Amino acid sequence: MEQTHDLSLSTNDTFRAVSKYWDRITRPEQLMSAMVSAMRVLTNQMDTGAVTISLPQDVQGEAWDYPMSFFKERTHYLDRQAPSTRSIEEAAELIKTKKKPLLILGGGVRYSEAADEFKQFAETFNIPFSETQAGKSGIESTHPLNVGGLGVTGNSSANEISHDADLIIGVGTRFTDFTTSSKRFYAERDVLTINLSDFHASKLEATKNHR
Repeated sequence: MEQTHDLSLSTNDTFRAVSKYWDRITRPEQLMSAMVSAMRVLTNQMDTGAVTISLPQDVQGEAWDYPMSFFKERTHYLDRQAPSTRSIEEAAELIKTKKKPLLILGGGVRYSEAADEFKQFAETFNIPFSETQAGKSGIESTHPLNVGGLGVTGNSSANEISHDADLIIGVGTRFTDFTTSSKRFYAERDVLTINLSDFHASKLEATKNHR
């Protein structure tokens, strides 16, 4: 579909906003770098997300003598990044000074398959936890410590508990506006974030950022 005000735009451009990597192929040789970049994003634990490769019909009709090296099998490894001893000790010291902490179960807990560890931590120290939209189903909703969804799409009980908490421990959450109600719930509260992404770990002026 052509856009009469700008012929460089196409329907494919609508995917830019929801893609972690977006590329338009205008020459067949571009695929050699575009496909490698797409797989880099898809296998990156911090930046993973949807990728879009726009391949126009006229380019599909072109021939190109690709080198055999482009088709060789590639193995992608998802290495887990362990936290430092210092960051663990600092997090433990912060938690020990608080009386009413609240855990937030984000989508990162599910993606990293860490739900069992999250559940064990909550049960060991009897800390209630809420869940983001992406974190739902990580732990059963009937668990006695699960207070339900948080933020504008959550429930009143979870929001009241977060309002009274003296420490918010966000695990694998991006702290979006849906979860934080545009930061209103976490004003003047200590926040501890556990996240692979420095960008998300630094939100809400977090007291500690641990990866």
